[in-house]
Amino acid sequence: MSDWTQIETWMRSQGYTPSDLQHAAWNNTMAGCHQLIVSPTGSGKTLAATGMMLNQLLRQAPAKGVRLIYITPLRALSRDLEKALIAPLADTQHRVAVRTGDTRASERAAIIRKPPALLITTPESLSQLLASPKSVDIFATVEQVVVDEWHDLIASKRGTQCLLAIARLRRLAPQLRITGCSATIADPEHALRALIPVGCEGVLVHPSQQRPIQLHVLLPADNERLPWAGQMGLSLLESVSAQLRPEQTTLIFTNTRNQAEQWYQALAIIRSDLRVELHHGSLDHSRREVVEAGLKEGTLDVVVATSALDLGVDYPAVEAVIQIGSPRAVSRLIQRAGRAKHRPGEPLSATLVPTHRLHLNEYQALADALSAHALEPVQPAEGHLDVLMQHLVTLALQAPWLPDTTYAEITSVAAYAELTREAFAAVLQALQYGSTHLNQYPDYQRLVVRDDQYVQVATPGIARRHRMSIGTIVAHASMRVRVQRGAVLGEVEESFATRLKPGDCFRFAGRVLQCVRLRDGELWVKAARGNASEVPRWTGGRLPMSQTLAHHVVERLARPRPSAPCIQNHQQLDQMIQETQIVLNRFGVEVDSDHLLVETFETRDGVHCICFPFAGWLVHQALGPLLAYRLSRIQEATYTVTVNDYGIELLSDDPKAFQPLQDTPNALFSPDHMVQDLAEAVNLAELMRREFRGVARIAGLLFEGYPHQRKSVRMLQSSAGILFDVLNLYDPDHLLLQQARRDVFQTSFDLPRLTTLLERLHHTPVRWTSPGQPTPLSLPLVHDRLSTRLSSESVVKRLAKCLRGFDDNP
Repeated sequence: MSDWTQIETWMRSQGYTPSDLQHAAWNNTMAGCHQLIVSPTGSGKTLAATGMMLNQLLRQAPAKGVRLIYITPLRALSRDLEKALIAPLADTQHRVAVRTGDTRASERAAIIRKPPALLITTPESLSQLLASPKSVDIFATVEQVVVDEWHDLIASKRGTQCLLAIARLRRLAPQLRITGCSATIADPEHALRALIPVGCEGVLVHPSQQRPIQLHVLLPADNERLPWAGQMGLSLLESVSAQLRPEQTTLIFTNTRNQAEQWYQALAIIRSDLRVELHHGSLDHSRREVVEAGLKEGTLDVVVATSALDLGVDYPAVEAVIQIGSPRAVSRLIQRAGRAKHRPGEPLSATLVPTHRLHLNEYQALADALSAHALEPVQPAEGHLDVLMQHLVTLALQAPWLPDTTYAEITSVAAYAELTREAFAAVLQALQYGSTHLNQYPDYQRLVVRDDQYVQVATPGIARRHRMSIGTIVAHASMRVRVQRGAVLGEVEESFATRLKPGDCFRFAGRVLQCVRLRDGELWVKAARGNASEVPRWTGGRLPMSQTLAHHVVERLARPRPSAPCIQNHQQLDQMIQETQIVLNRFGVEVDSDHLLVETFETRDGVHCICFPFAGWLVHQALGPLLAYRLSRIQEATYTVTVNDYGIELLSDDPKAFQPLQDTPNALFSPDHMVQDLAEAVNLAELMRREFRGVARIAGLLFEGYPHQRKSVRMLQSSAGILFDVLNLYDPDHLLLQQARRDVFQTSFDLPRLTTLLERLHHTPVRWTSPGQPTPLSLPLVHDRLSTRLSSESVVKRLAKCLRGFDDNP
């Protein structure tokens, strides 16, 4: 039995007793095991992962070299971790250091000059460190690597970059052990295998007890009606306001930055007695840091936030969490609920605020999934070749390498286990020459193979440019928002900024602003008086419904029954859902997993055909155009496509446009030739062109400029477009074009899930209904389509006519 006297003594001095989970993790680390700690938020995972090393350091005098590397995906989390790890070592000479993109140059140099015992960093900054020849000695002493929030990294290019960096650390320090930490993950065994080296064994660590979860659904008062459509939820503003109290800090989660801006503006007006703040990823980092500090210190009453605060930052002052709308995923609800009462033993809790009536059914489905411990499966990222190209140059900056030994190192990573020797050779060739038609341009010749077969960086200039480009985070085209004679407020997307004219007003960063001019890639603004309805919209901000939640929603609609007891006010919720069911029955709406529900009706806009696969908007945004394309090949007509998480609306002015869907519905859902048809339906070449910019940036073919000399967004788009056209024309099989194609299918359409859906729908009977008007299921689709082209007043008038058939129910 190991002796944990030092760390246990310190924990008890702080009022904590080590848990069984922590003891199990410490013993695994001491035994040299790789492990994945899967435990709810607030259960002491940080000390479980690092306690063994802290215990050793408390016994030992300082030694040269880094002993433990703690990798976190969040820079905001790094300072909290630093405080948490410094505390046990306060009376020792051991150092803890942070290395992220925000670290000052002097602190970076100190890490190289005098390495700390414990290093906290991000995937990008770890790669930056590995690009230094001095890292060979600094990291030769590493005994343990901790990967925090593994569920957030596992499916991303950042996760792939992280694993490649760990593979190099294992080469430098063969004694290294890997510990992963995750709060919510569906298949821990699968996640563990993705984390640890190929052929190695690992251990799963679970807590003996799970934190219970308590949900409360905020329902309208008796004299209020809950809308049937809409995404903002401001109809319940006063009810939410009544939940806010000065004596407790409340975190309000929204699903989009646009929604966060509007809720912040509204609450700041009606609750001027409270200290209300705003936090989302497009605000300037200095503003976000002030808000995060206020949450930690308990000096704020309310913070309206997006998923930027989802992950495991510890805010002990937060006592309540409110979720506006549906969280769209079971695991996301658990993450957000875990922000409150972030203490071991406390139950998870959240208040759910519906933005429209169908969210009540989703809340029932969420409770069902929680009761069944059903979480979303996560598919680990495959071996991205753009990330591999970047990493191989990073390795060459550390020291020249041999292809054979480096190939063995790369394929020890689970994501690259299937990488063939031929594919590796193709990557190396692309790094040497760019392509067959780029070999005359020195900027694309980044590596050279010496006579002794060692690979090294081609020129010092290439080395400088690469060090400035390490990382896999690719931002959307955006412009900084700068106040005249003032500070930077944050960023809005270029597509929004370029359509503003001087004098136009909009809301951003919780303020009403007036556009002054666009200059040097920045949007200059000044404070404006009055109100403004315009709020920026950000690409990629919408959260799709998960497959797990969609399954439970369909089950709920097919078999209505009482809510799970984890919803505290389940009786009132059940009453409202019964009223919803009465309206659904009136229109003959029947949902079950054995049939595909299709509604058809006519309005002055044309003939509507609405299918309800319940697969989430990410899949639907591929299936909708695919159906329209296949219909147009049989029946020549023009179709307008609108999608949401529940269904797909096809709109045409031709009364015969949907006859093929009635005659041979299963053929239109055939998985045969899906990729070819989808490529025609969505203009795949243009989507690949957009995706290629990010791929080329990660791979190193596109340089964004030196500090203080950054290239403009338009210059980068133009350069990426030219490069894409050259490769597409002269080298169409180039590995980066293929990577861009795979990324489009994965990130824009979720191709595996679309394939599974088509295979199911191809054999599923269709249940046709003709309700004569939009039903409660189809009304949100009509609302979304009208909202994109009509004023809010016109939308209200149009929808009021649709609601006549909903009368006699709240």
